[in-house]
Amino acid sequence: MLVTGAIAATFAIVALTLWYAAHVFLLLFAGILLAVLFRGLADPLARHARFPSGLALAVVVLALFGILALILWTYGEQIVQGFYDLVRSLPDSLAAVRKQLEQYPWGRSLMQALADIEWQSVTPDVVRRVVGVFYTVLPAVASLLIVLFLGLYLSVEPQLYTRGLVLLVPPSRRERARDVLRQLNRALKWFLLARAASMAVLFGLTWIGLALLGVPFAFPLALLAGLLEFIPNIGPVIAAVPAVAVAFAQAPILGVWVILLYVVLQGVESYLITPLIQREMVSIPPALLFVVQLLLGYFFGLLGLLLAAPLTAVLMVLVRTLYLEDVLGERGT
Repeated sequence: MLVTGAIAATFAIVALTLWYAAHVFLLLFAGILLAVLFRGLADPLARHARFPSGLALAVVVLALFGILALILWTYGEQIVQGFYDLVRSLPDSLAAVRKQLEQYPWGRSLMQALADIEWQSVTPDVVRRVVGVFYTVLPAVASLLIVLFLGLYLSVEPQLYTRGLVLLVPPSRRERARDVLRQLNRALKWFLLARAASMAVLFGLTWIGLALLGVPFAFPLALLAGLLEFIPNIGPVIAAVPAVAVAFAQAPILGVWVILLYVVLQGVESYLITPLIQREMVSIPPALLFVVQLLLGYFFGLLGLLLAAPLTAVLMVLVRTLYLEDVLGERGT
């Protein structure tokens, strides 16, 4: 009984340790993702411009930070003010939407179905409580710095870390381990390329569309849509909610046009942008991705939701290479 109890306690301690260390593993994976981005940009520069690897990496990192600093210097005040005005206007927008819905029988039925929601609590006091969330920004900033440093360190000498991982594998399987790591690197690189292309295109098209429709706060709403495009499936829906609320507050027909705009833009992303690079990407079943997003979002919050898609891509590569090909002998899957 003592031995059984000791074994059970050991398993419980290991499980708890892994559970509490999961956040650390997610930060490590985010650092790896950032390192893949840096190396994915630096390696072609070193190859085509014949730069030393370290110099190419330095140029890429400085260029990225320079572009970010230039954007913040040029548009930083506009971005901050735009989001501040947007947050302040959302309670009034929601109240206006409710008032307009109550003019129609189906709208009153909908409001009755949502009677458990305390609409009257959506007041400027809510805005002040939301502002209090920014007091929790410090842990997020610390996590961001950790990811940044991990990304920089891992990108400086990636061979050092990959060689260490390969050495953990039996000698007869080391070449296969190198091949799997190369496939993982390729999958993550193309995932980042796809997300970056989608984010840039969605930001530009959303900004143009909202501006042409005359929707207030077009720039911050478009920026929000572009940033949330990094999260497949869930991100676009979250981004559409404030835009539709603001548009409906102006006029119901404008809200309908905004809904149509977001639907069309998602169609452009799904059937035009993604297929252009689909051949190089890992094919992820949408239902599987959605389930992983729900699980990681529930257990690990925003960080889990952000990393659900690349983690699913890694899982797909590992299942294909290590199980379907190596265990079951399936090829070409």
